[in-house]
Amino acid sequence: MRIILIGPPGSGKGTQAIKFAKEFALDHISTGDLLRHNPHLTQEQKEIISSGKLIPDAMMLEIVKSKLDMCGENGWILDGYPRTIEQAENLSSILPPHSFKVIYFHIDEKELVDRITGRLTCSSCGEVYHKKNKVPLKELRCDSCQGDLIHRNDDSEEVIKKRLETYHKFTTPVINYYKLQGVLYNLESGSTKTIEEIFDSMKKILIH
Repeated sequence: MRIILIGPPGSGKGTQAIKFAKEFALDHISTGDLLRHNPHLTQEQKEIISSGKLIPDAMMLEIVKSKLDMCGENGWILDGYPRTIEQAENLSSILPPHSFKVIYFHIDEKELVDRITGRLTCSSCGEVYHKKNKVPLKELRCDSCQGDLIHRNDDSEEVIKKRLETYHKFTTPVINYYKLQGVLYNLESGSTKTIEEIFDSMKKILIH
């Protein structure tokens, strides 16, 4: 099983990717996590990431390819890549045609901003909480490991709006690219749907 998740930041891709990967023993590849925890990033590249801009395609392809090569036989779920037409074409150069499915997470933009600016992330294990929708049992403490919960710099409203501008400019054409290939599936991921309902919708798309 090979799955690519596409959607704006905060649309729920990461939550569903983790849940789906655990359920079906897939390798979860989050390019956001790869970049945030990559010790080989230069200061310039770190500044690009924290500002919400895209990093060079050549670097992204190299990072993603190295992770794909290490994946197990069950398959993988790719979260956050590709984000540009160039990246999509680069990925197609290393993956056979129609060997994967692409799920597009659709959500209202205002809801996205509210969702992300209220997000809290565990500094130890990476578990994500929310000030309104997923409140930890203890204030600013992770339920799982008791690590400190922080509000990441790239979750500020200013950075989020910049990331959405970048998303609309570069990633929207990728959606059309995969639609023309016949591998794109739409999925509503707004607040009217629960995590379980979205998960069930994913299963219906991917398992038949």
